[in-house]
Amino acid sequence: MSDYNININKHYGSENIRARILKALLDSGKELNNITPDDLASFDEFHTGGKESTRELAELAGLKPGMKVLDIGSGVGGPARTLYKEYNCYVAGIDLTKEFCLAAAKLNEMVGLSSGINFIYGNALLLPLMNESFDCIWSQNTIMNINKKSLLFNEINRVLVSGGIFAFETVLAGENPGMNYPSFWAHSAEINFLTPPEEIKKMLKECGFRELKWMDQTENISRRSKQRADNIRLNPEKPVGRSIIVARDVEKKIINSALNFERKHVVSVSAVYQKIK
Repeated sequence: MSDYNININKHYGSENIRARILKALLDSGKELNNITPDDLASFDEFHTGGKESTRELAELAGLKPGMKVLDIGSGVGGPARTLYKEYNCYVAGIDLTKEFCLAAAKLNEMVGLSSGINFIYGNALLLPLMNESFDCIWSQNTIMNINKKSLLFNEINRVLVSGGIFAFETVLAGENPGMNYPSFWAHSAEINFLTPPEEIKKMLKECGFRELKWMDQTENISRRSKQRADNIRLNPEKPVGRSIIVARDVEKKIINSALNFERKHVVSVSAVYQKIK
């Protein structure tokens, strides 16, 4: 395993995520043999905005029933379950964090979706998938961890059908250099690869995509981050919350998220691109 893989798994893949989830569900009064996707909503979509932002991106991308969707950086599977249940899409997920993939499969089993969604433990830069096998490639808050973005975009282009959609939301580099660590996606510069918006746009064009939609979400996400930071000490998270997945330094990461937006170190965007070649 490369140093990069080790660092990613160290940052995201804290041990026994599955056991912590089960304990938190029990502590909150849930019956483990009667779990629904709604019971997981407070933690299984731990990107900024949660399930609401997943729905917003799905509407932006124009997802339709029957579409085949690949979620790059699928985490513990929250977005995949939402797209499968609410948009009737076939969904596969791929993630470089082994603990996430194991937890995602367990949660699917608990809510009765084992046959509807598939998770792959693997590298998005070398997708173990056939050419032109997906209608939509999906990614929420994963691109920040990937340095070789052109390689990623070329792989996405390869597995997309002609005219297929690449829908993503991500944090990008802001106008002021610097970064407050730890953040939710990086404990240090070793796995933090923020790129300015114009550079991302240029790479996507060079890799055979055309822009359909580009929405700057910075103001909205910054406001949410500030509210969460202001409230963190007054209103501790519920037993089944973000800290179940992010085991270390949750309070620091929430505060630093707000600071990074406030100091214009980062911006946030949602975008939809189409494969043209």
